Amino acid sequence: MSASITLLPRTALADLTPREIPERALAVFDFDAGGAVLAGALAFLDERAIPLMSSEHDELALQLARGASCFFFTHAHARSLDDLDPDRYPDADLATRDGIAFLRRALAAVDPDTVALLRID
Repeated sequence: MSASITLLPRTALADLTPREIPERALAVFDFDAGGAVLAGALAFLDERAIPLMSSEHDELALQLARGASCFFFTHAHARSLDDLDPDRYPDADLATRDGIAFLRRALAAVDPDTVALLRID
């Protein structure tokens, strides 16, 4: 499984299709450790009441998924930035901590005019 986060302008969401994602991307971050690790990190955070897997764009995420898992991170998720410090989770394994650090870097790039699309294939 692979995983990447694509930063997109919020204005691109109105009529976004899978084909247009690369054209409209502001930046792309690939997670080298793989999608399973990142999915595990998201589940780990969710168990600790840090919900990153839902947003007001869930319906669009489902339309874009096409056999993958997709989630949008918005500026509202940035409130969780402090919770995404991997050092806060010494009980997590190294791979999960790497996933949390990756999510933190991506969320730090999100602002009111930008969203991040996480795709796990």
